[in-house]
Amino acid sequence: MTNPTYTPRPAFYWKALLPILLIKLILHLIANPRYGFHRDELLYMALGQHPDFGYWSVPPFIGILSWLTQHSLGVSVMAFRLLPTLTGIGLMLLVALIAREFGGGRWAQFMAALGVFVAPVYMRTSMLFQPVIFDIFFWTLAFYWIVRYLKEEKNQYLYLFFISLGFGLLNKYLIGFLLIAVILALLVSPLRGLFLKRKSWIGLALMTAIVLPNIWWQVRYDFPFLTHMRLLRTYQLENVSSIQFLIDQGIITLAAVFLWVPGLYWIIRKAPLYRLLAWVFLFTMAFMLVLQAKSYYSMGLFPVFIAAGAVHLETLWSKKAWQRWALPSLQLLLVLPLIPFGITLLSPQKMINYGKWTSENLGLSSLRTWEDGEVYDLPQDYADMFGWEEMGDLIAEAWKKAEDPDYTLLYCDNYGQAGAAMRYAVPQGVVEPISFNGTYAIWAPAKTEAKALIYVNDELGEDIQNLFEDIQLIGQVEHPFAREKGTQVYLCQNPRTSFADFWSQRVRAVKARLGISVPE
Repeated sequence: MTNPTYTPRPAFYWKALLPILLIKLILHLIANPRYGFHRDELLYMALGQHPDFGYWSVPPFIGILSWLTQHSLGVSVMAFRLLPTLTGIGLMLLVALIAREFGGGRWAQFMAALGVFVAPVYMRTSMLFQPVIFDIFFWTLAFYWIVRYLKEEKNQYLYLFFISLGFGLLNKYLIGFLLIAVILALLVSPLRGLFLKRKSWIGLALMTAIVLPNIWWQVRYDFPFLTHMRLLRTYQLENVSSIQFLIDQGIITLAAVFLWVPGLYWIIRKAPLYRLLAWVFLFTMAFMLVLQAKSYYSMGLFPVFIAAGAVHLETLWSKKAWQRWALPSLQLLLVLPLIPFGITLLSPQKMINYGKWTSENLGLSSLRTWEDGEVYDLPQDYADMFGWEEMGDLIAEAWKKAEDPDYTLLYCDNYGQAGAAMRYAVPQGVVEPISFNGTYAIWAPAKTEAKALIYVNDELGEDIQNLFEDIQLIGQVEHPFAREKGTQVYLCQNPRTSFADFWSQRVRAVKARLGISVPE
């Protein structure tokens, strides 16, 4: 039955959106290939070379996209970053469509898209091939179907909401927060009767069917995701400050604050039909505060409120043209100095100079602060895009110097190094790398017949020094901008005792610590 308060939606003014969409596309086409692969992109490239129903830290969606990219567009930086960029543009269109559903006209639809454009967090995420931008898109798509259902109460929108959640869960488990928040929001709303409706259970069944292959994979491997979350909480989330989390919501959305804050107010005070969305916002933020989530985990929440704010301000300023011009002008002025920090528009040296200038004149040194708390020349994500090809060439050189390459194992300390080996060394004939970091730990073979080792790390472990008689330093990463600068590549040969025994013992110990059980 159609909601009695439903009003026909305005036209979709897609031509008004074209300028800002084209600007975003052009900026990304310039910036995307300027630097090399990010360490995370190298990991996701490797996932695409090992298709599966799940991985250590992520569900299978990003691996599927990686496989499709490699088999259609190739393995260049530009090829891998095209899909995130197009998804970022799609996000802008989707938010404009939500504004339209709220009753927004030309200005509101344009401002909704601009609100996504001026939020720094949506710039970086739509450049890098990572699950984040797809996660934000699925959150926003789910909100879109909620809005459609609240307006029209048609069953297909409820089903599409659950289908969006299903694909979102195949991309990143984080969207589970949204599902829980929606359930709690329904309990405190007049719509709680939905729990007793057959259509709700049909939707839930559709979502479960989509996620079932990944659930089966988690069961098969003893739920490695739970171990990943435990380690993440221990080593990364334990010291996350709730106050800083709240402050960061304003910092990473920046100029979009002028939209999503009024949007939240409008939904709470002026739009009772959509008040469920406000409850979803509050419950989701509460979960993230209690669980000490990273600041960017909430980014899927804001697009729908950006759209609502654009509609609210359009109504308030219906007869005040100067305010309609002033707000987008202010937003663009605020975001312009930050665009080089959001996407790699500047060359590394120019970026270093610009970073120092903004620190001295605008107080933006925090944008070059790495996770160790120190300020460096480049932002950490940018430094993570250099040195990988050099590392791959060093590994290939070690491989060529091995006395018996067929019985030589390649070990890398972290997934970035292993990803570099996959991308730049394996095509030169080198064996696939092994690591105990992330998904690579699941792939690590329990046994080996190798008698030599190529070892990639920032230092040589004492256990390796004691095991091999012949250890040769092949070289180290020298790239001046690389976060991995100083990472060394060793060729270790002539073991004093059985390397096969050493390896099997080490693998068993690591997998026991990580709770990994791999079927025989």
